[in-house]
Amino acid sequence: MPTSDEDGARLFVGSLSVLIVFSLVLFGVILVSGESLMRLAAFEGGHTVMLFLPLAIAVSNSNLCLQFWSLRKKEYRKLAVVKGLQSATMATGQIGLGWAHFGTIGLILGHLLGQAAGIVQLAKSVITEHREAFRNIRASEVAGLLWKNRSFITTFTPSALLGAGTIYLPAILLGYIYGPVVAGVFAFALQMSKAGINIIVQSMSKVFLVGSIENFNSGDMASIKHKAIRFALAQFLLGSPVFIALALFGEEIFGIVFGSNWVLGGVYVKLMIPHLMTLFMFEHLTVLFVVTGSHKAKLIWDILKFLVLLITFAIARAIDLSPESFILILSCGWGVLHFGLIPITFRSLGRDARILVDRNEAA
Repeated sequence: MPTSDEDGARLFVGSLSVLIVFSLVLFGVILVSGESLMRLAAFEGGHTVMLFLPLAIAVSNSNLCLQFWSLRKKEYRKLAVVKGLQSATMATGQIGLGWAHFGTIGLILGHLLGQAAGIVQLAKSVITEHREAFRNIRASEVAGLLWKNRSFITTFTPSALLGAGTIYLPAILLGYIYGPVVAGVFAFALQMSKAGINIIVQSMSKVFLVGSIENFNSGDMASIKHKAIRFALAQFLLGSPVFIALALFGEEIFGIVFGSNWVLGGVYVKLMIPHLMTLFMFEHLTVLFVVTGSHKAKLIWDILKFLVLLITFAIARAIDLSPESFILILSCGWGVLHFGLIPITFRSLGRDARILVDRNEAA
């Protein structure tokens, strides 16, 4: 986001510093209270497995910081190669360690190997091609930049927690009302249907983010809106054949791919199409909350998504809805809400455009 690479480098170093402190504190908490936390969460993986959590967080998010630096430098080809290397290393490591009977630890270590492979490749680029931006970085400058961007922590943290709630709570609430079978089938079906969607959405969002930051810094809000609509139309054209196929043959597809026991998953996916389709079309717009610094608007958006979930749960409890009705109401509610992203994000662009003009005139 910063206009200069020097400030970008300071923010990069600041992010890594926060990550290291957080991981060390988490490691200390697990070391001291790990057994109690495992009992509280009914976690059966063992204390040793839990100790890998801080390392996994540190490695994964270090890799993420490096990816965003590469995005800043528009190194898309390099990122694609790194992602391929990561996937290959992760799969090879997990399979190899599985054959060696490492069990759960082997899956974790394989994942860490894949992330580490990405870190090595991306770090080489920083050291060899961009080290000038990282020269003479002072701790006071890093601290000042983190303080300037503190609203990302104070406002985006509750947004992230609410966002996590909308991801994991539907299955939990379904399990609470209808039992573990419905919850398990729903969670599996949604995870499978979102696997490909998330890869495309995240890739498109990152490209849209980089271009939108450049346009915002130059005051070109019209280009951001034009690209936002163009991306949505492109996603609609790309996703329509898949969603039509799921709507017509969801049960058959799940039966063929996963077996007859998972046909119900196809039914649930069909009911979730209003949500999945609008998510695919409009999710890239959420990066505009970051671009414009509209942190409160992002918090309101996440609160609204969470409220739709709670209202659906309340209706289901009050009038004894079937699980299919619960899923359909939730899907339509989230689908309608995603259409609201256009006026919400465009309004923030208009407001921040005026602020940007005022600042330029003052300067």
